[in-house]
Amino acid sequence: MFDPNKHRKTAARLATLATTKPQEWQIRKPKNSDFIQIYGNSIEDLDIVNMYEQRDGGGAMKEWLIQGKDDETDEKIVQLLNPSQVKSAIVCPCVIAANMQRFIWLAKQPSPFSNRVMEVHNQIKNIIPDAQKQWVKIYWDDSIKSYMLEQPRDPEVLGHPQWPDSDEILNHLKKSFAERIIDSTEHEIVKRTIGLIK
Repeated sequence: MFDPNKHRKTAARLATLATTKPQEWQIRKPKNSDFIQIYGNSIEDLDIVNMYEQRDGGGAMKEWLIQGKDDETDEKIVQLLNPSQVKSAIVCPCVIAANMQRFIWLAKQPSPFSNRVMEVHNQIKNIIPDAQKQWVKIYWDDSIKSYMLEQPRDPEVLGHPQWPDSDEILNHLKKSFAERIIDSTEHEIVKRTIGLIK
């Protein structure tokens, strides 16, 4: 038999757990069902990283940041991974209007080792400043091969995002990327890419 008092106790306990054990921010793309805002007032407020896509040990495709312990290590990692396969990305902390949950969008940009810039990279770069100023839906429209930006009919209904200060955001980024940094040529992702492990 359902006991509402037990439910209230469970809800209170979950609320306590949520405050004592902060969740990592997911690393993912915006969903076409969510109105979001991106942190910052301009694109200069956001960091750009070098990244590489590869499967983890469980077979899931993930984005990995390339951050060697020094410049020489960085260069060796890039050479082993193949410079043409290394991309850059703008790190976009995002908040969802519906539940104020936060996630990280690695907004892809051209390879720093190539002069080739695709139109989609320019689209992303142009969308970000708009998404820093207002709630928007950002999604890829496969029929026209383009990113779309959709505004809410009544932005005031969605309220205003509450962002932590920049130090706290940096701590969240460090925590979310802690297991996704390629820092040496011995990293499992480098070994998997060059065929030393499965």
